[in-house]
Amino acid sequence: MQPSTAMKRTPFYDLHRAAGAKLVEFAGFEMPVRYTGDVREHLAVRTTVGLFDISHMGEFDVRGPGAGEWLDRMWARRSTRRFAVPTAASSTTCSSIVTTITTWSS
Repeated sequence: MQPSTAMKRTPFYDLHRAAGAKLVEFAGFEMPVRYTGDVREHLAVRTTVGLFDISHMGEFDVRGPGAGEWLDRMWARRSTRRFAVPTAASSTTCSSIVTTITTWSS
């Protein structure tokens, strides 16, 4: 028997639960697979809007001297070094990917 490993949760986990999502394991994360039913959700997306939580799709860690300057070059929202720590904010990278950055210091 293999030891159990807790699944990761995205920052939106509590919102998914509150909305009644059926959660399943996906890439090590506990992710929503449906809320009210496939047909109802399909029609909602076709007539209004749908959102997809992509916060599980990648993580990277930037540390050391020059980390803040590098992030300022890569991230469309400048002045990451002026954030209070810890904090989180969303913006796009220079490749137009929406990201959330969390800053902290040890």
